[in-house]
Amino acid sequence: MIVARWFLAVGHDAASTVMTATSAVAWVPAAGGVLSGVTPPAGCLAVAGRGLAARPSLASGGHRRRPRAGRREGGSGRCKPGSIRVQGDPGSVRRVSARWLRGAAATAATAAFLVPASPLAAAPALAHTAQAPVHAPVHAPVHAPAQASAHGTAAPAAVAKKLFGAWLRADRHAASRVATAGAVSTLFSYPFRAPDEFAGCSGNACRFVHTSVRVPGGLDGVLMVVSGAKVTKVYESRHIAKPSAAAKYLFDAWRAGDRNRGLEIATTTAVKTLFRTKYDPKGVKYFFQGCSSEPKGYSCAYSYEGGGMFMHVRGSKSRGYEVTSIGYIAD
Repeated sequence: MIVARWFLAVGHDAASTVMTATSAVAWVPAAGGVLSGVTPPAGCLAVAGRGLAARPSLASGGHRRRPRAGRREGGSGRCKPGSIRVQGDPGSVRRVSARWLRGAAATAATAAFLVPASPLAAAPALAHTAQAPVHAPVHAPVHAPAQASAHGTAAPAAVAKKLFGAWLRADRHAASRVATAGAVSTLFSYPFRAPDEFAGCSGNACRFVHTSVRVPGGLDGVLMVVSGAKVTKVYESRHIAKPSAAAKYLFDAWRAGDRNRGLEIATTTAVKTLFRTKYDPKGVKYFFQGCSSEPKGYSCAYSYEGGGMFMHVRGSKSRGYEVTSIGYIAD
C-alpha cells in the first residue's frame, strides 16, 4: 500500500507533490479485496484525463472550488463513471489520473517484493513520527579474558608460574595451593639450579628451560602439566650417576608409554627412535645385558629374540649420564 505520510517520511518527491491528505488515496487490491488498516477519505475519487487537478483541500487551508458539472463528489448518490466511491471527508480527496493510479499500483507491487517486511509493517508508525533518523544500537562483540579458560579457571601459564615462584622462594605452603603433593615433592628435589627462562605452554604443558647451563635429557629443565587450577605432574632433568641406571630409566619410560619421562634422561633423538614402536607386554621379552665401554661413553644392551637394542650413554658421574642415541642389530 502507498501511504501519503509514509512516502513523505522517506522522501518520495512524487508523492509529496501529489498529496497533502493524512489518509490513503490509492490502494492496491489484495487477495481479499482492498488492503486493510487504511481509512480513506469519503467521496467520489474522480479520474481526470490529465493527471491531478490542482484543487487545494480544506484541510490544508486552501479555498475549495466548485466541482465541475458531471463530477459531483460526495453526497449519497452513485459516483459517475470513471470515479471511485470512498468513505470519509471528501475534501481531502485529490483527483488522480488513471495513469497515475496504475503507476502507483505498480510501484507498490514492486516495493512489496523489494522492501523487507519489517519496514512495511512499520510504515503506519513512521507516518506519525518525527523526521529524524533512528539508528539501531550497535552491540560490540564480547571477548573472553585471555588469562581465563572457558570454565573460569586460571590459564596453565599462570598456574605454572605461581608454582615456579613458590619454589624459588622455597615456600612449600604456597606451592601446595597450586600443585599436588607429588608435583611439589618432585620440583623441590630438582638437583640443578633453577631454569632461567619460561619457554611457554603447549596445551596444558608448560616448560621452564636453562639458557646458561647444560643439563642431561631433552627437557633441558622443568616441564609442568596443569589440570584445572593445579599442577598435577612435574617432569625434570635428572642427575643419574651410573650409565646402567640411565639406560634402565629410559627403558621403563618406554614400557610405560611416557615420552616426557623418557626426555628426563635421554635426548630428543633417542626418545624419538625408541618410541617409534610401542612396547608390547605380550610381545618379545627384553633382557638387560649390562653396559660396556665404548669411545666417548658406554653402550648398554638389551637382547630379545631375533636381535638386540643398544643404548649409547654419554656424560659423567659429576654431570650425570644421558642416553644420546639408540641402535639395533638383528641375528
